[in-house]
Amino acid sequence: MRHFGPLAVLLTISSGPALAGPFDELMKAVPPTANTLVLVDVAGLTGSPVGQKAGWAVKVDERYRDGSGVLPPGAERVLIAGQVNLQAGHRVWKAAVVDAPSPPPLADVAARERGEPDEVAGLAVVHSPRGVYFASPAANRWLVFYPDDRPALADWVRHGKEEKPAPAGRYLTAAARRIQNQHVVIAADLTDSVAPAAAKAAAGAMPSLVRRNADPAAFARLMVSLRGVTLTARATDRVRAVLRFDFGTNPLPLQAVLKDALLEMVENSGASLPELASWEPTVTVDSFYLSGTLAPESLTRVLGLFAFPQARGPAPEATAPTAEATQWYLDTLRKIVDDVRKARAGSKPEKTALWHDAAAGRIEHLDPRGVKPAVLTMGQEVSSRLRAVAASMRGVPVDLNKLKSQAYYYEARSGWSPWGWGMFSGPNLVWTNVPEVQAKMNEVVAQDKSNRELLWKQIDDQIAQSRSLLESK
Repeated sequence: MRHFGPLAVLLTISSGPALAGPFDELMKAVPPTANTLVLVDVAGLTGSPVGQKAGWAVKVDERYRDGSGVLPPGAERVLIAGQVNLQAGHRVWKAAVVDAPSPPPLADVAARERGEPDEVAGLAVVHSPRGVYFASPAANRWLVFYPDDRPALADWVRHGKEEKPAPAGRYLTAAARRIQNQHVVIAADLTDSVAPAAAKAAAGAMPSLVRRNADPAAFARLMVSLRGVTLTARATDRVRAVLRFDFGTNPLPLQAVLKDALLEMVENSGASLPELASWEPTVTVDSFYLSGTLAPESLTRVLGLFAFPQARGPAPEATAPTAEATQWYLDTLRKIVDDVRKARAGSKPEKTALWHDAAAGRIEHLDPRGVKPAVLTMGQEVSSRLRAVAASMRGVPVDLNKLKSQAYYYEARSGWSPWGWGMFSGPNLVWTNVPEVQAKMNEVVAQDKSNRELLWKQIDDQIAQSRSLLESK
């Protein structure tokens, strides 16, 4: 492992003074309470050589209109900020701000959503019955706020109106500067998110540390100092990406085990990406980097974690179900299921819980207007099965009887991940007997494989039978 390598230029640039950039105005709206941030230079990403070759501009339009995408057509820049309860593992709020030449008029959105025009902290908004607020806070700018937490939206609006608003937290502000040289920046502020007792207990059971005879206490102390994680991506003839872990203490003494240990953490969160194993590691006195190429579908999958409800289009004139709306729902459902099927086709299918959960969330965001009740029920069943598969991968056995009764509930947990990665899944559990618990969880995951395969067979069967649901009266 090298201390400095091909990342030397990037490190020099990213550690320099802040530069004025196209996201500066958008960043003013991000309050200090935010701890996750996504910045996307949509025009640069879709106009890149790899973007043109892959037809990203067309796919952005198609995926957004069919409800399965994140980037709106015609958007130039997208900012997505959110506040995550890192201990409980759920989002408090999420706001997407889109710069686009022609945002839809609020009157049209109200008609499309059958929503109620409203005003929050002096800002005209539309409250959708789907549990989301839409607004246009400035010319050529669009805001989507989810869930429909009115006080949280009011706080966001008031913060953006302040003459000198308090800036976003130090970690997210520093991460935002890196968009100068990239097309995508995704950052999570994890400062003070790791409890020392949990880190010490978990580190003692990590196979990557045991194999190298590494000091688990030293690794635990390093994790307690974790300040945040940032992914940057730049599209040229391919997508070149860097995954960066920032610490408050020096990671150099543990450089021999860092790559294996941190990849183990990522995989245990259910976020396995096939490319990461071959990425080049680099370590400095306060950060650890993995750099390499990222498949376009992997970048799309990661961005999909931050999807938000979208105003699909004109509402059906009739209140009764229509063939057009039902066909749209089925087509989108198939695309979402196909995406997660591709994710689990890699070398580590049992490490894809996060992608299953994300797919379930995307299904739950789909516009139900005009869709046949039987098809909506099928979509809910598919979503429940995807979440059950994800829970099984985290050591929660599938309860087939509860699934059949449509009352399935699983104990959400982020697997063995006390490092803050639970921000994307379930809560972080602080175990005092982590080695024993991990061993039991591994046993459950192995034994429950047949149930996961059964659930996927049921999903495939439901998708295959969807045509009959469309044609049914």
